[in-house]
Amino acid sequence: MKVFAFCQVYNEGLLIRRNLENVFPYVDRIILTEGKLTPHASSVIHDTSTDDTLKQIGQFAMDNDSGEKLVFMAAITAEECEKTPGTREEWEGRNKNRMLATALELGMEEGDLIYILDADEFIVPEKLGEVTEGFAVNDWMQACMVDEYQFAYGLKYWFPSSHPRFFRYHRGARFTTTNHFIVPDVGDLSRKTNVSINGMFHLCWSKHPNFIREKVLSFNRPSFTQWFNKVYLVWPRDCEQAYRNNSTIPPYHGKGFAEGMDKMLALGLTLPAVLQGLEFDCLDYVIEHEKELRI
Repeated sequence: MKVFAFCQVYNEGLLIRRNLENVFPYVDRIILTEGKLTPHASSVIHDTSTDDTLKQIGQFAMDNDSGEKLVFMAAITAEECEKTPGTREEWEGRNKNRMLATALELGMEEGDLIYILDADEFIVPEKLGEVTEGFAVNDWMQACMVDEYQFAYGLKYWFPSSHPRFFRYHRGARFTTTNHFIVPDVGDLSRKTNVSINGMFHLCWSKHPNFIREKVLSFNRPSFTQWFNKVYLVWPRDCEQAYRNNSTIPPYHGKGFAEGMDKMLALGLTLPAVLQGLEFDCLDYVIEHEKELRI
């Protein structure tokens, strides 16, 4: 069984090398592509990084990849986006299907494993080894849910979450949206996960507030915008008010650390070695720039 990691990146220069170093020994191929997600269907993912993401990937490949394990695909063009309008989630699925097609060209076969590698998600290497070994020896394993710690405002505050991240490949399978992998005559494997692991550290809400603002805009959904204005921007100066505000927002799955009102931000987590030395704290910035950050 071979392991193919799919990774879409955009302005991840701070994190991408650490992540590649973290998973490199445990996968057979890492297929990367760029893509900025915007609320405009005509330009949903064709923008490329404005930081040193590509430089970091290139340098890592020069230093480590004598066997050409890394494969980098060009971003989707504006012309392609204009031909087939779609939502942010739909275009994420299409981008994964592009990576899937590349994996098949590189020799992916029935039964191989797809690992959805977020550039800002760091799995404990031993856990990655355990799950890949499990798929290799157990045919009944078809998809794996990963229980994770999602961080906000830096690397102190976190909340529990989970996402499907591993899928066994079957002929004719395809992605429809972000993490929905449809297998003919079987259905959506993301809804049929029959095993789960822990040990994932997700930095999605810990990045610079301008990055978070851009991410919220990419969904183009009123409830998510309300969450950003009433919860994310309020929490640093009044966490209790932020949770009260959250109760007034229409439900939206995935709206961050306040989702469900039962996932209070917590403290006291020991970071894995791969995250040691990372420093960024956005609390003061949010307080100082709350008005200009509002959408």
